Amino acid sequence: MSRSITIHVRLGARSYPVEIGSGILPRSLARHPFLAKARVMIVADSKLKLVARRVARHFGRQCVGVCLLRGGEATKNIST
Repeated sequence: MSRSITIHVRLGARSYPVEIGSGILPRSLARHPFLAKARVMIVADSKLKLVARRVARHFGRQCVGVCLLRGGEATKNIST
């Protein structure tokens, strides 16, 4: 059985949940069935390269690529 925790990032209208744990991707896909047919791009911090590639493999042909960004706050914006 996989275990996870959910942390709520409180940013007013921009608030969102973050789920942390193992085995969460299949559960997330089950909760959001539109993802089953979606084309996806994995965007991750370069330190998470191995995890990002594992997630990309899970999506198979649905994944159009993996984009690795430098870590840090400077890359956390829509233009990057």
